[in-house]
Amino acid sequence: MSRRYTLVAWIALAAVLASVGWRVVEANRLTETPPGVQATSGCEEESLYSLWRVRHGQALYVESSEPPFAAAYFNWLFYFSYSRWQVVTASPGDEPAAVRAARYLSVAGVALGIAALVGLTALACNSRQRWSRPDLWAVATYAFAGPMVGWWMVTARPDVWAFACETIGIVIVLVGHRRHAIFVAVVAGLAFYAAWAFKQNYVQGLAVCGLFLASHRRWGCAAGLFATMGGGCVLTLVLMDDAYLRGVSETIGSGSFSVHYAWANLQNAVLKLIPVLLLPIFAGWRQDPTPAGDLWADVRQFSLIGLPCSLALSFAFSAKVGAASNYYFTTALMLSLLAISLQACSSGRPLQYATLIGIAALSIGATAQGARYLRQQATVTSERWTLWRDAPVPRYSEDQLLNLPWLQPGAPTYLTAFEYAADRKRGRLFRDDGIGGLIRSQYFASLLLPADVTTAFDGASLHQYKRVQEKAGMALWLRNF
Repeated sequence: MSRRYTLVAWIALAAVLASVGWRVVEANRLTETPPGVQATSGCEEESLYSLWRVRHGQALYVESSEPPFAAAYFNWLFYFSYSRWQVVTASPGDEPAAVRAARYLSVAGVALGIAALVGLTALACNSRQRWSRPDLWAVATYAFAGPMVGWWMVTARPDVWAFACETIGIVIVLVGHRRHAIFVAVVAGLAFYAAWAFKQNYVQGLAVCGLFLASHRRWGCAAGLFATMGGGCVLTLVLMDDAYLRGVSETIGSGSFSVHYAWANLQNAVLKLIPVLLLPIFAGWRQDPTPAGDLWADVRQFSLIGLPCSLALSFAFSAKVGAASNYYFTTALMLSLLAISLQACSSGRPLQYATLIGIAALSIGATAQGARYLRQQATVTSERWTLWRDAPVPRYSEDQLLNLPWLQPGAPTYLTAFEYAADRKRGRLFRDDGIGGLIRSQYFASLLLPADVTTAFDGASLHQYKRVQEKAGMALWLRNF
């Protein structure tokens, strides 16, 4: 590699890693801005509340039609690992520290995923190039630390660790399927089970590995892989209680789907993946020779098999109302593996320069934009908190972040599930007729509702409440007596 190209590669890698540090700093800042609960991803408050319930010995998989009308959407390993980590690293009652601990654990998942991909590139390169290809490391790092994962790396959600476990399973299959079939079947199978146990939709990597192993006629390895994964899933379903089964089935059955959401999420994902799209689109047709070594050939073949498969599944999964581009993590991995295999053929071509420059620019640019948005949202939440912090209890805020239990110690918590409003429209029955029924019975002493709400909310009249103040798009209502 030329010195100029090497310098650009190091700059790209440094930019990606710097964006990680920037996100961590900004996420920490959010816990220091009153009331310290600004979310870094959509509906993070639901996960924070679920983890709080686990740490306080309360039921996790609750019936969402019963008070507090909350839900736990994700699989058991997320709640188990994150809550235990919070207990170990944060003092009891220090909720900002518990929030930071959960977010740091997600960052650790990013580090593990990066290590797995960098390790794969090191094993695929020959001994002379093994530790002298920062361009490959930049592309590998971008898969986990670029804008596709973005702020998900500093949020209390299972996506990053599910992605990391899936990546580890894929790397094990690529590295070991030719010589260590039994080891691959067991260890990679456990990694894929862990991915599923964090979040149920992480099955794409397993499906692609099955197709890849079938293309090599390694039927025994494929069968062992699926048996290990399937056995873990069956054992989980057998050992977990009825509440878990109801929670999982409700998550699957309660969602609604929209092609509009799917297209919007696809467009969002494409924008974030532009740098790693350049080589496959504009250079892949040249049919450059695969770098020497069976592993590079496997990486390219695997990515070519996995890209259309994961793209189709990601598009289908992301059609769920409320979904975001995080459903394209696996597709991003397949595309990154293909880009790495093309990048490894040579170095210093114009498209490879464009890839590295794009990686650096998007990493910093997207992080700056996200930081600006989160600061604005934190300001809004802080303004609403000035209305809400001294409001009498019991109380309910339509800004769900302000319903977290440590913001109203000793008072009942009502933090409604994401699907609550949709379920109400579908006619689902709720205890006490939900939030609206509690308002109708004047249960709440105070309400924080959108400013455009003037006469009724959730099917209940507000005539027994007095609107007293408005700030940051929300209005405070107090009970008349």
